[in-house]
Amino acid sequence: MDEIPQVLTGREFQPEQFQKFTAKGAMPAAVGNCWMNIWQRDAELNRKYSYDFEVYGEKSQQGDNSEVDIYIATK
Repeated sequence: MDEIPQVLTGREFQPEQFQKFTAKGAMPAAVGNCWMNIWQRDAELNRKYSYDFEVYGEKSQQGDNSEVDIYIATK
């Protein structure tokens, strides 16, 4: 996207390597449950802790069948 809407603030981040997780189910509980899974697996995921992000696309508003992608930075 070349243009950022007036109501948003643009940020640029350094490139990273990410591992993708997909939260599935009713929101926001599905995202919370997915993060709990990530935190429980913290030792094995080799996280970098630089930045993580969530993508709320078209599938994020589908009631009990919603999906949100979560990306965590890894080493």
